[in-house]
Amino acid sequence: MITFYVTSHYWEDNSADILDYTKMSERDIAEFINKHPNDLVKIEPSTYKCAFREKFIERHLDNGYVQEGVFCTKLNGCTIDFRIIENINAKLQRG
Repeated sequence: MITFYVTSHYWEDNSADILDYTKMSERDIAEFINKHPNDLVKIEPSTYKCAFREKFIERHLDNGYVQEGVFCTKLNGCTIDFRIIENINAKLQRG
């Protein structure tokens, strides 16, 4: 199961490995997941309306913040199981 780690370049030593999903289509995302089915993938929060946000983020928001947990979504006609976790610094910053 792929895990999306919600973080920020402010808290990561190597922010170059944060996935820029904002321009990815459903097909691009499906191909990425097929290549990295069990990886921990770093993503930054974004309000940009895109396929990734629609399929993986919007239904899992609580007062504007991403909920952690295991979820599933439909992508290109297939069901994708995924996990969302959040950088502890982001949680602590909210208080």
